[in-house]
Amino acid sequence: MKQPTHFSSPETPWGKPHTTQLYLHPPFAENIVTLRPNTTILLGEIGGGAYPQHQTTGRHDESDLPSSAMVFLYRNQMPDYKKGEFSVRQDGIPIHSLRQNLGEISLEMECFCNTERVPTVFTKLTIQNNLDEELKDQIGMTARTAPEFDLLGANEPDGYYPIEPSINRWMHAPYWQQDEEKLTDGQYTIYYHVGENVRTVCHDRNRMHYLFTLAPGAKTELYFAFSRAHIDKNFSFEEEKKKTEAFWEGELSRIRVFPKKEDPKFYAMYRSLVAQGLQMFARPTGVNYVIMRQGGLQRLMWPTENRSLIRVLARIGDFDKYIDAIFKTYFHVMQAESGEVVNFGLPWGSVTGSALFAFGAVAMYNEALYEKYKENAYRAFRFIEEQREFCTQHPDLADGLYPPKQSSDFAAVGQVWAHTDLWNVHGYAMYAEGLKRRGDEARAKEVTEAFWDYRGRLQAIVDRAVQEQKDNERIILPADARFIPEIEEKVASGLFSRRSNDLKVLNLGLLGEESPIAKRILKMHFETDNGYENGMCLTYAPSFLAPRKGRRWYGTWMDSDVHYYYRRNGMDEKAKEILDAQLKYMMSKEYYMGERIDDVDAWFFPWSPNCSANARTITMLCDWYIGPEEFTFYEKENSDESK
Repeated sequence: MKQPTHFSSPETPWGKPHTTQLYLHPPFAENIVTLRPNTTILLGEIGGGAYPQHQTTGRHDESDLPSSAMVFLYRNQMPDYKKGEFSVRQDGIPIHSLRQNLGEISLEMECFCNTERVPTVFTKLTIQNNLDEELKDQIGMTARTAPEFDLLGANEPDGYYPIEPSINRWMHAPYWQQDEEKLTDGQYTIYYHVGENVRTVCHDRNRMHYLFTLAPGAKTELYFAFSRAHIDKNFSFEEEKKKTEAFWEGELSRIRVFPKKEDPKFYAMYRSLVAQGLQMFARPTGVNYVIMRQGGLQRLMWPTENRSLIRVLARIGDFDKYIDAIFKTYFHVMQAESGEVVNFGLPWGSVTGSALFAFGAVAMYNEALYEKYKENAYRAFRFIEEQREFCTQHPDLADGLYPPKQSSDFAAVGQVWAHTDLWNVHGYAMYAEGLKRRGDEARAKEVTEAFWDYRGRLQAIVDRAVQEQKDNERIILPADARFIPEIEEKVASGLFSRRSNDLKVLNLGLLGEESPIAKRILKMHFETDNGYENGMCLTYAPSFLAPRKGRRWYGTWMDSDVHYYYRRNGMDEKAKEILDAQLKYMMSKEYYMGERIDDVDAWFFPWSPNCSANARTITMLCDWYIGPEEFTFYEKENSDESK
C-alpha cells in the first residue's frame, strides 16, 4: 500500500491530514492534556456528575470549561502552529515531541504525563542556536487559567472550524504569581529548572523570560512540570519519564491479537491506536465512575460509538480493568430501574441496544465479566422488548419497533429504523452470540427468537421500499419506518438519520448477499448520493461544517459496513481499497484518526483522535490480516437468492 507523501491541498489533493493535537494524559485521568503545534500545552478538566456530562461543551458553554495552559513565546508571539513538526515514538507510548524552527533558534519540546488521576505534564525544552556565531537571545513563557476556547483560539471543541490562536487572548487577568522557580494561580502550578547559561526574568506577572547565551550550534535545556496536583519542586524529568515508559509498556503488553507485528510501521501504528483508545477512559472530577470519551476535546459519551472500542479491547487483549470500569458506569450508574441505559449526554434511542451489543461482544471472550453483568444485560434486553411491545399495542406506531425517539445528534424525533432499530438488532445479534458462547441456552433461545422477529420487522420495511421502487435503477431506503411523508422529510434531513446508516442492512442480510437489490442500494449511495472515491464511501458536509474548501469525507463508519459486505461476498480487492483508504487518508502521519477529512484542506481534521474510528480500523485490520471473528449466529437465513 503506497502512502501519500504530501498533505492535502488544492494543488495536491488526496494527501494526509495534519495532526492538530497530541494526547499526553494517562487512562482514567481527570484532565484532557494536549500538546498543540504552536507549543501550547493545554490541561482541560472533565466536569463531574451527570449534569456536566450532559452539555459540558458547545459554542455557548465555553465559560463552563475550566482549563489551564502554558505556551512558549519568541519575540512576544506564539510560534505559527502551521510550522510545527510533531514526532511520535515508534512503540506507541504517548511521549511526544514538537519542533519549531524559528530562524535564528529552534525549539524542541518533549512532553509526557505521569500516570496519576490528576496528572502532571513534564516538558523538556531544548533551545538550539542555528547561527554560525554566538547568540544572545530570549524566549518567553506565559500561563493562564481561562475558558478553554480562549486559550485555543477556537469556538467549539470538535475542530470543525479553523482555530485562530493569538497571544492577545491570553493577556487577561488574573496573572500568575512567581515564587521560587515556580508560577502559580493558586490552583495550577508550573515548576521550572534552568541551566547555568540561562537567566530568568519575570515581567509584571505577565510572562517569564528565559535569557540565554549560546555558542554556534550549541543547545541548552529547560525543564517544566505543570499540574493542579502536588509537584515535587526537585522533580527529575528523566526519572518521571522512565516511570511513564514502564506504565505504558505494561498496558500495551496486554495486546494479544496483533496483525503484522513484525512490520515496524504496523507495530507503531497499531500500538498507537490502542494507546489512544485507552486515553479515552476518563474520570470526571469529584465522582467515582469512569466515562469513555469519543475524542477531540469533548467530554460527552456516545455509547453507540463506544461499543466499537469495547468490542476491540475484548478481542485483542487483556483489558478487563477498562471494560469493567465502563460496564460499572453503564449498568450501575446509567441503568434505570426499568432496564434502560440512560446516557449522560445526547439521548440516542440506540443507547440501550449499544450497551447490549458491547456486553455481548465482551461475553464472547470473558466469562468473569459476563457473570458480573449478565443480569443487568438481561434487564436491558427486556426493556427494549417492552418498548417494542408498546409500539405493537399502539396502531399509530410501526409494529414491533422502538418508539419514536431522537436517533442521533439531530433533534428530530421519529421511528428512525435505519439508525435506532438497526443498531438495536445488531445488539440483539451480538448479545445472542455471547449467550451462546457462555452456554446460557434458555436466554440464548429467547434472544434468538426476538432477534428474528425484530429483524423481520426491518425486512418488511426494506421489502416495501423495494416494491415501491421496483422499476427504479437505484433504491432509496426510507428514513421513517411508517413512510409518512411529513415525518420522512423531517428526519431524513437530519444528520446521520439515513444516509450513513441504512447500509447496515448489508450486514444483516436484509438485501440478500451480492444481490441485485444490494447493488441498486450501493448504486444510489455511490453514484448519486454520497459518492465514492479512492476507497472512501461517504462524502457529507452539513451546512454547519463551514467554511468548506473541498469535499468532506466521513471516515470508518459507513466504510467498515461496506468493507465487511465486500469481504463476505468475495470482493476482497474492493474491501482492501476501503481499508487502505483509512490508513492513507483518514490517518495522519502521527497515527491519529479523525472523524472527517477535507480532500484539499489538510487542517480540517475534526474529532481527532477518535475513539470509534480507531476501533473500527483495528477491527478491519484484524479481519484482513488475521481473520474475521467467529460469528455465525444469523448466517443460516442470510442467503436469500430471491432478492
